[in-house]
Formats: sequence, structure tokens, C-alpha cells
Amino acid sequence: MRNFKIGVLVNCLGLPTEEGVRKAAELGAQGVQVYTTGGKMSAEQMDGAARKAFKALCADAGVEISALCGDLGGGFASAEAIPKR
Repeated sequence: MRNFKIGVLVNCLGLPTEEGVRKAAELGAQGVQVYTTGGKMSAEQMDGAARKAFKALCADAGVEISALCGDLGGGFASAEAIPKR
């Protein structure tokens, strides 16, 4: 049997990303998922130094980057449309 780790989607905490990572660790999460489709954490905004700083923040907080969340377009607001997407 696999031992899956508990992770938190940082954006769901309603805090800036850095504070969200620390809060996730404080709540006992072992990993964090980060929304990267737009904004500060998008590939267009994250240069090498910013990626290293984020990795260091996670390491210092004791959490792993467990996933990156990307939007497939249209969101998930309509249950009927989800299977098509």
C-alpha cells in the first residue's frame, strides 16, 4: 500500500503565496500545489532566481512542491462541461 502525503493547494488558503506555503506547513501539510497558469507564479513571471527562491521557501517550511496546477480553459464551474474538458 502506498503512503500518500497530504498536500494543500496554496491558493485556496486566501493568502499571498509565500504566507500560504508557511501556513500549509503550520497546518501539517507535507506538500503544496501551486496555481501557475497566471500571475506571479506563472512561467512568464518566474525567472531562475524566483524559482530557486520559491524552492528554498518550500524547503525551509519543510514542504515539498507536490504539483503545479494549470487551467485547461473554462474552469470547472459547470459540472456538465467537465467530462468534455
